[in-house]
Amino acid sequence: MKKTITLFFLLLVSVNNVNAQCTTGYNGSNTIFTEAVRTGQTFQVTCTGLLSTIVFNPTSPNVDDLRGQNVFVGVRLRDNAGAIIATATINGASNTDQWFNGATITADFTTANLTLTANTTYRWEVFETTDNIPLFLFGRNNSNPYALGNYFQNDSSFPGVDAEDWTVNVQANLSSELFEKENISVYPNPSNSIFNIENDNITKIEVYDLVGKLILKQENEFGVSSFDLNQYPTGIYFAKILNKNNQSNTIKLIKN
Repeated sequence: MKKTITLFFLLLVSVNNVNAQCTTGYNGSNTIFTEAVRTGQTFQVTCTGLLSTIVFNPTSPNVDDLRGQNVFVGVRLRDNAGAIIATATINGASNTDQWFNGATITADFTTANLTLTANTTYRWEVFETTDNIPLFLFGRNNSNPYALGNYFQNDSSFPGVDAEDWTVNVQANLSSELFEKENISVYPNPSNSIFNIENDNITKIEVYDLVGKLILKQENEFGVSSFDLNQYPTGIYFAKILNKNNQSNTIKLIKN
């Protein structure tokens, strides 16, 4: 028997194409030394929406290689006053030792269900979780390349200095101008491969991974649109749905 999950949500009436995601970050090639028990960076996003991931790609040849050292780091988010408002998982765990030059570390905040507000300052923080050991995890740039925030070493702010090789990804909320209620069925969800999205007005579906990469796009001429994610890893994906009136919204898909 086919299990159907019916989602009732609001779709924005808009004449513009609505992006499923907005990002902010800075990637550089500086190798200035930065060592701390807690390394952070303040930032702002240009859209209001759910925080999905913060991705780190350390490229400095001098960053500490934590593999096999019994040293682990976690990732969390603070508000502008310094209060911790969310903690990430990394590959399903609360911390990781897979930090090294050339690595990609994805801090997943989806279960926190945290909405970031546009043009508001937040601070991500990578912290050593084992023995308060100072670590060299980032290169930094002292010429203020990221104008929307600055580097933190423990609780000390360094104006005009920025950590390198990080990207914040937010699933953009649709602005609240004019809404109408739609009935959309998604089944099965979770799924091992095939997802079906049902609504008579759907014209296009775009599927994005957690870091905002478009992995699938298809037009829809019928009431049910089916697509296969079998070739993609287990995890969370986002389907951006557009209808005949150019209304748009984003729903979460869980791939087993």
